[in-house]
Formats: sequence, structure tokens, C-alpha cells
Amino acid sequence: MATVILLTVTIAVCVAFAGMMYGWFGGASSIIRFETSGTRVILRSSDGYCKILLSIRNLGTGAVQMIQITVDTDQGASAGVITFSHAAPSRASLSLSGSLSIVQVGYIYTTTGVPVDSSDRLIIPAGASATILFEIPARLGANKYWTIGQVYHGTFQYVGGAYDFSFTVEAY
Repeated sequence: MATVILLTVTIAVCVAFAGMMYGWFGGASSIIRFETSGTRVILRSSDGYCKILLSIRNLGTGAVQMIQITVDTDQGASAGVITFSHAAPSRASLSLSGSLSIVQVGYIYTTTGVPVDSSDRLIIPAGASATILFEIPARLGANKYWTIGQVYHGTFQYVGGAYDFSFTVEAY
């Protein structure tokens, strides 16, 4: 009797292990985790020139499909919206709303191949990273949107959930 129980337990453990390895149980074992410590806004307060650097590293076990990113500004919560375009080369678009609306095109750099799929989602495979860079020229005056030394928040909206992060505005 003990042999039958031991054999049953052994087979169950083998099936569970194989199921995890081959993905038989869908996304049940997928872990979502990000690292965003490199994200920052660098602002020159004298004229409003600004660089925005979003650094996203997928520390999870599966690929993530990023739909959009929202960032807070002095104009209000989620006043900045970043979307993606698969048109070659893949680009990101930043829309800042407030007293003066700004739309700026940014560049996406990844550690993998084509970063944006045909449904305009930024794809970040497990273990990979993506960097999104925007430059706002002085004539547009980004100092209306952020204050040096302040900490702001943002949200990644991806298929299956959302992730909140914070970033600091630094002096140029």
C-alpha cells in the first residue's frame, strides 16, 4: 500500500513539474515584476529644456505587453500619456495636457528585436529591458510640467494589470 501511495505522489510531482516547464497551466506560474530605478526627468529650469528617460526592466518570468504609460505632472495626475507606434522605426508618443498641450515623439531602445507589435503595444520579454527617451525643446517649456527635486508617480498599463512607479526630477 505504501508503494502505491509513493508511486502516486512521485507521478503527481513529475506531472506538476512538467506542466510548469511546458506551460500547460497557462499563466498560472507567470510572475510580473519590474525594475524602474533608472527612470528620471532631467530639467533645465532656466529655459525649460527637458530630457525624459523611462527605464523599464522586466524581472518577471513572461513577456509583458505594455499598452500605455501615464505620468503625473504639476498640471495634475496622469496629465502625461505615453503611447506606442509600430510604424518603422518603432516610436513612442508623449502627450502632455495642461495650459499648453505638448505632443512629442520619443525613441525606444530595447535589448531585443522589434519592440512594438502590430497592435501598438510595447513588448518586453522576460529578462529584457526597454528605454524610452524624449527631449522637450526649450521653446516648449517643460518647466511648466515638473519642478526640480520633486518626486512624481506614473503607471504602466499592460495586458493583465498595471504597475505604479515613481521618478525624480533632476537639474540638468
